[in-house]
Amino acid sequence: MKKITFLCFLFIFSAGFAQTDVIENFDGTAPTLAPDNGECTAIGMNITTAQAVSAPNSLEIIAQAAGNPWQGAQIIPQGISGMELTTNKNMTIDVFSNSAAGILAKVTDGTGPDGTSAANHTGGGWETLSFNFADMADGTTVADGVYPTIRIYPLWGTAGGYAGQGSTPCVSNAPITIYVDNIMGTLATGATCSDGVQNQGETGVDCGGPCAACPPPSAAPVPTAPDGDTFSIYDGNLPGDNTSYSMNWPFAYDFGTPVTELDVDPGSDVNGAWRFNFGSGGYGQGE
Repeated sequence: MKKITFLCFLFIFSAGFAQTDVIENFDGTAPTLAPDNGECTAIGMNITTAQAVSAPNSLEIIAQAAGNPWQGAQIIPQGISGMELTTNKNMTIDVFSNSAAGILAKVTDGTGPDGTSAANHTGGGWETLSFNFADMADGTTVADGVYPTIRIYPLWGTAGGYAGQGSTPCVSNAPITIYVDNIMGTLATGATCSDGVQNQGETGVDCGGPCAACPPPSAAPVPTAPDGDTFSIYDGNLPGDNTSYSMNWPFAYDFGTPVTELDVDPGSDVNGAWRFNFGSGGYGQGE
């Protein structure tokens, strides 16, 4: 009897792929939504389960017949620092439509110029559309920066230009309903409360919205050096300050301004101090 031996070879290979992150899938904390269509009837926007793909929710976008042809939906995802469009300028979006449509995507409010990209949908249900924000559609320049906002315009037209352009103001010739899900791209790195952008619901300053609040300043030690041995650039102007330094530094010039004056003693005593923001000039004295 002949013995037949089978040799099995295991081939191991690796393949490179572009990193893609979830920008928004409408399943967690709801993004901030707003219409973008001028003075006409506002575009419809609803987070719904009606046509969700691979997850419970998607965003329904209803282009109105009595709306501008450039009507769009503004989306500000929550819980991220923004969309990174520097080295990698690509993004994919799952879009559902029963009609052929051109979709224009636009990134705005970022650290670089606004950018746009267009993609065509065949009308065959759910399709994954690819957007390259180096396309410079709609007269914009190449996107290059971190962007907190993406806008979706469903009436761009498969041949480019707004398919819904009508001859009468506030009349769209091509109203359509689409669903958007799984916006994928590259997430910006960095803390959401210190990215230099008022996002995540932050108002007034870059810190203090729904994300974790800025930590309070830590208590500073009370100075104990003798008054006669101390030159002071801050001699305690808050009422009740428990220091008494009066020998001010005999400076010949100063520059900048302190951001604020605050009490750094957590108890009943007052320990006055200046708080500086060296990212906006700071403060200095000299001779």
